[in-house]
Amino acid sequence: MPRLSRSPSTRVRILGWYVALLAFALVIGLLLQRSILLAQVDDEVDAQLRQEVGEMDRLSGGRNPSTGEPFGSDVRAIFDTFLSRNIPVQGEALFTLVDGRPHASTTPPPSCCRTRISSHGGRR
Repeated sequence: MPRLSRSPSTRVRILGWYVALLAFALVIGLLLQRSILLAQVDDEVDAQLRQEVGEMDRLSGGRNPSTGEPFGSDVRAIFDTFLSRNIPVQGEALFTLVDGRPHASTTPPPSCCRTRISSHGGRR
């Protein structure tokens, strides 16, 4: 009677190593792709924030269209003018804070925050 070997055949071992190598390459590829995409999103967000800050800087150095006078330190008027002139794209929202409290936004706040924001004078 022939003896049955319990160790896998050479073909099975080669197939196992092949599957393991493919799984390893897939995981490495996915991690690399994830890090590249996250870096691209990060760069995009930074560029958009720099653009908004530049617009805010130019506006704050200008004149209040309601009064014709320079804005000076009237942060609320700067924010109101900024928000009235900027139309956010889909999926974008602009929120402003004055003295650490919500002032105004281009979209209604989430339902969990409406009471808190409206009690501080922010517009809906």
